[in-house]
Amino acid sequence: MSKVFVSGPMTREDSSQIFDEAVQTLKGLGYEEIFDPSKIDYDHKSYQGKPSSGFRQQIAELSTSDVLVLLDGWQNSRGCVIELVNAVVFGLEIFELKSSGLIAADYNSSNINSAAADLFTNQQRNF
Repeated sequence: MSKVFVSGPMTREDSSQIFDEAVQTLKGLGYEEIFDPSKIDYDHKSYQGKPSSGFRQQIAELSTSDVLVLLDGWQNSRGCVIELVNAVVFGLEIFELKSSGLIAADYNSSNINSAAADLFTNQQRNF
């Protein structure tokens, strides 16, 4: 079975609950190996504009995954967009988790650039 990386906004008050529900849904669909970044305790602070050690650890986990699952709100999260761009580069299968289930997402090197450009143009916050 494939290793799944769950990607979603981590700054919401209910992030842990949203990730828990996503993991349970994915287990119900038969996935067994699921990386949930909300369960990792590490420093999320950036240093002089560089990604935190925790975020670098997440990208390392993503590089060993087979599937990226995007949770609602990912479009507004700088970290999620970076994870998506890396997933495209790594050749992962990409899905969005909706109330109706997993929806295959058609992101590739041609269309991912606009999503990344939109986010980085509109956001001025660090991750």
